[in-house]
Amino acid sequence: MFEAYRTSLASSSGFIGDANTDLMKMTAFTELKTSYFNQTQQTQKHNAAVWHYLWSFGSNVPVLTNTTTEAASAKTSDARINTLMGSTKKLVQDRGNTTKEPWDDTFLEAAR
Repeated sequence: MFEAYRTSLASSSGFIGDANTDLMKMTAFTELKTSYFNQTQQTQKHNAAVWHYLWSFGSNVPVLTNTTTEAASAKTSDARINTLMGSTKKLVQDRGNTTKEPWDDTFLEAAR
């Protein structure tokens, strides 16, 4: 299983790094929105992915908005991560983006 979390413009802006879109198509790919940092805090936004993932060990598995369908997190089952890896969709955070804590997060599916 392989999960990928993006939290900043690093590697997706065209100016920094490589978006690696072919690899992202093979992962359980999630875009986390880090509105609790401003746009000049790209380093903090970039580093937030690791902390968010680790903190999610202590939270319930997040869900897709208005469903009971699991989104990706450290506590998401391997079976669900496998399903997300084989999907043509990515997950995009739509709630909980103004707080660092993962327990208020929900997600939507979007085209990759």
